[in-house]
This record gives sequence, structure tokens and C-alpha cells, in this order.
Amino acid sequence: MGDVGDEAVTRTFVGIDFGGPSKAGRQRKKIVAIAAKTDDGRRFVVGSGGLNAPLARAKSPGRTAEELRDALVAAQDVDVVAADFPFSLPSDLLACPEFAALVGHSSAFVNWPALSAFLGREIALTPPLHLEAFQPWRRRDRRDRYWSLRKTDREARAQPPLKDKFQVLFNMTLLGIAMLSSLRSSGYRIVPFDASPTAMPPGSRELIEVYPGAAMRSLGCADYKRSPAVALNTILEHCRTNGIFIELADDIRELCETYDTGHGDARDPDASDALIALCVGILYRAGRTKALVAPADIAHIEREGVIWSVA
Repeated sequence: MGDVGDEAVTRTFVGIDFGGPSKAGRQRKKIVAIAAKTDDGRRFVVGSGGLNAPLARAKSPGRTAEELRDALVAAQDVDVVAADFPFSLPSDLLACPEFAALVGHSSAFVNWPALSAFLGREIALTPPLHLEAFQPWRRRDRRDRYWSLRKTDREARAQPPLKDKFQVLFNMTLLGIAMLSSLRSSGYRIVPFDASPTAMPPGSRELIEVYPGAAMRSLGCADYKRSPAVALNTILEHCRTNGIFIELADDIRELCETYDTGHGDARDPDASDALIALCVGILYRAGRTKALVAPADIAHIEREGVIWSVA
């Protein structure tokens, strides 16, 4: 990947912590996006207003999937969007005609373009989210097959994309891919399906998949969800050591350190996760990330997608 460049053109980078609740109010609590602007690719400002305007709503600082799609389409200066949700499904499911037939698709999906186009047609981004047609993929007696992992999930120690109990990913995965389909039709490049797994030139409006847990483990901060302030200091310091300086508005830092949608002893600092995703997206453009699947496995990458982590 190439350098971010020194051209004096304002560019925006976005980090997203995604979720798939049904109702609009819950989506605005779980789907959090944080944006940074840069003129030189070295110094970034995460300020109030603009794409960050919803962050001022302390109790619901996010957007619905539809509102997020609209905001990203409208923002013409976006360079890289780094999003935390599974971009695709395991190869064995994509290749299975029976799996596709369960939801009314006439043949195996085979590849990501076919999967995303189908989900984009069948799943409306306008809440409430309706996934009744996909209930056959949630059957308990099929979990041993459908709760399978992509190769990149194994490397990242992530959860199965279609897991629908405990840590719920099922809704997030399907709604997320439907949103990707819509963004793709608006000119976004979805990596690696619309580009080789290396960074495109600045201004390409790329969307990459990230997993904050994998990034923070690489930086020796495995318990990042319980200590968001420590996690933020760790990732921001890592950026500084790579010549990238990120300035946070005080109110946004406070939100990242305190916002939590977890229950009981489970912590879920969505704003902090969005900022970690943002940092990985910035490092990606600077050529300071790694794909969590070996480049030699290009066939897997092109079908299943790839998670990017810090180098």
C-alpha cells in the first residue's frame, strides 16, 4: 500500500461500530460512526459537527443503517470507511445451493457480488428491520453448519457471521451487507470485492472490514472493552509512533470513554470501538495495517472478505 500523500486536499475518514437492532431507536444507540478530517494525511481532527453531529446526543449518538448510508453517500470527501461487522459469509455457505434455496435464491450465491445484490434487494434499510424471510438460516438444528467461520474470522478470533444467540451477529451481518450493497451502487469500493487487497489511491471511497478486538490484542490491550480510556490512549499512541497525529474534541473523547450499551457485567463501549475502527482505517491508508489472511490465499479473500488489523 502506498503513502497517504501530502496533497493539501481535505479528506474524511470514518470508523463505524455497527449493530442490527430492529427498531430505529435502538439502531441509533448501537450504530455509531466517528469521522476525522485531514489536509495532509498526517494530522487528523475529530471535531464536533458534520458527520459527527449525532455524537452530541449522549443517549443515542448514532444513526439508523439508512441514515448512515445517506450520510456516507452525501459526504463526497470520504476516503476510507472502516466498519466493524462481517462483510461476507464463509465459502462453504456461498457455494451451497441448499443454503441459498432456503431463502428463495435460485442457485448458490458463489461469490460476494451475488450475495450482496440479493441481500440489498431483500432487506430494506428503513427500520424496523424485517428478517422473517431469513429465519431458515437461524434453525437450531443447522447451527453446526451455519455457525461456521470464515478464514479471516479464525485469524481474528472473531465470532461466526451468522451466529444468532449470545453475541448476536446474525442481524448485524445481513443488515450490514445490505448497506454495503447500497453504498456500492453509490460509488463506494468494497474491499476486497471491488479492488485488490491493497489500498486504492486517496479519494477512492473505500470500505474495509475491521475488528477492534483483533487490533487491540495486537497492541497488548486485550481487555479493551473494560478500559476504553486505556484502549484509546493505546491506539492513539500507536498512530503517533507511525507518524499519525489524531486530535480529539474533548466532548468526543468523553463520549468514547463513557458511552456503554452493555448490560450487567458485559461492557460494550460502542463509541470507543468506532474510534478504534477509525484509527485502523487511517493506518490502512498509510500502509500500516495487515490483512488477517495471507495474500497467497487470494481465492478465499475474494470470496469471504478480509479483516484488517494493525501491522
